Amino acid sequence: MQVLVMGLKELRKEILSLPEIGSDLKGFKQHWVKPLRKGQSHNKVQSELHNLGHQEKSKINSSLKNFYSEFKSLESHSVFTEKLQGLSHAMIDMKLLGLRGAESSSKMKFLQSTLMEDPRLGISSVISEIKIFDQKLSQVENMYHDINGYLHQTLSLEHSVALLDLPHYAYLKNLKETAKHQKRIVKKLGNEFVSIQRKLQVQKKKQKRASD
Repeated sequence: MQVLVMGLKELRKEILSLPEIGSDLKGFKQHWVKPLRKGQSHNKVQSELHNLGHQEKSKINSSLKNFYSEFKSLESHSVFTEKLQGLSHAMIDMKLLGLRGAESSSKMKFLQSTLMEDPRLGISSVISEIKIFDQKLSQVENMYHDINGYLHQTLSLEHSVALLDLPHYAYLKNLKETAKHQKRIVKKLGNEFVSIQRKLQVQKKKQKRASD
């Protein structure tokens, strides 16, 4: 019995080892978003932005406004660890119930219904949410590189280096790695769920034939 649930238990360990997305989003915000925000006049990068010509300032402000909107939507799609843990825990319970011959129990029906139909915790919903997060992260990264490229051309060398010296890219890189890891984990969970469902159907057919 232990061997049959081992794969899911190992997967649960992977989920628990996932870095905290909120922490990396906060770090990126602190070291890249915040220094470019209006009102940060004490920041030497922002003070030079304030002194740019109207055209350059207008272009940067427009790009940053679009960036802030995308970045904010990232923050609203960042709580995955608990959901992935919930999926792995439910699947372990399903496997154990199947091994005990409780394929038709009320608990099994509840778990199947949750994983297939729940709009927040269902596997399709979590897969979709992780896909959206990955797409939005790619958009944020592209916008980040575009804005950085323009700032590098527009700011003085001193201020351009000051901005690039901040550790913001390390946080963005961490987010990309975590997003990639999440996609691998949810794919494995999806495969596990399909496998469990197939085995349960086979067991139900056997029981039906035995009772006929």
